[in-house]
Amino acid sequence: MILPVRVGRRAIVTLPARRTRRYHRRMKHLFLDESGSHNLRVVDPDYPVFVLGGVIVDGDEQLGAIDAAVRRFKGRFFTRRPVTLHTADITRACNGFEVLRDPAVRGPLLR
Repeated sequence: MILPVRVGRRAIVTLPARRTRRYHRRMKHLFLDESGSHNLRVVDPDYPVFVLGGVIVDGDEQLGAIDAAVRRFKGRFFTRRPVTLHTADITRACNGFEVLRDPAVRGPLLR
């Protein structure tokens, strides 16, 4: 089954995975993140890069282990829920990361 979604004049198509037992154990999860600007016409002289990074996680078991580790990490340093880890906010100690102004907290976090 194809599920088209209209965004302006463009259509985004998603293909839902069939969750059969045999297939599901082989499922991979892809996570992507970007930094910088993909605009090649107007380049920011202060940050003239575009970076795209990703990780492929093999199956739900590994995904669960990663999720648990990230939740433990967040719980150790941040009391606000939910917290989204943004490098700019962490390095500047702002937007919910003000606790990082304390060197006793910042040191262990960045090690």
